[in-house]
Amino acid sequence: MPGAKYYVYVYYDLDRATPRWVGAGSGNRDKGHLRVARRLMDRAYIGNVEWYDYLNDMLSKEYDSSYIARIAQGLSRREVLTLEEVTIKQLDRMIDGGGTLFNLMIGKRWPDNLKQDREAQLDQRISRLDVMENDFATAQRKADQVRALDAEGVDRAEIARRLGIGRTSVYRVLGLAA
Repeated sequence: MPGAKYYVYVYYDLDRATPRWVGAGSGNRDKGHLRVARRLMDRAYIGNVEWYDYLNDMLSKEYDSSYIARIAQGLSRREVLTLEEVTIKQLDRMIDGGGTLFNLMIGKRWPDNLKQDREAQLDQRISRLDVMENDFATAQRKADQVRALDAEGVDRAEIARRLGIGRTSVYRVLGLAA
């Protein structure tokens, strides 16, 4: 069948019986989570952090691709998405209460409430970055004051409080590690 190059895969726990993740893909997509988990040590990731934390823990216990099984192969795009969604619903997700899967999405669709939660989390992170950016810009404008107070021996936390900027920004202006 033309275009039948997709498969559905399952990540199993160390017991090789408990399913932890269901996904769909082609090529080496099934091994992709392991590659991402190895690179995600900085935790700047916005997605399913719990899943990658779990994988990092498993990787420290000799977890490898032998715990991944392709449960169906040679599927069309439509077939693979349908089977992935059905499999996730049958095995149940942890966020639904009682399941074993880390999956947040059902197939390629975000449940409405979860999508809103993730968007809110992203908005909060972006807001924090904006605040940090604005704080540092303010600190740059007050750099002379920061340096003068530091030269007087004022505690760096006190400099931050007096000037209304973050302590980390004080350290940045002074060229020091926080």
